[in-house]
Amino acid sequence: MKESVTYQYMVNKAKTEGIVSSLLLTLNTRFDSIPQTISNKIKTIDDPQLLLESQKLAITAQSKQEFLKA
Repeated sequence: MKESVTYQYMVNKAKTEGIVSSLLLTLNTRFDSIPQTISNKIKTIDDPQLLLESQKLAITAQSKQEFLKA
């Protein structure tokens, strides 16, 4: 089962959705709110590594503007 393409797809999708949720929570917690356009754009990212890099930036950015510029 773990080798099936469908299973791997579902695992990767769940992982990506979890990172997206965490990233949005971090941004909304740190910066009170983020523009809906940014939230929508984040939800379209399907690369877990890019999402994790964005998560790190969301944690370390000094301001919302710094995050948005990156």
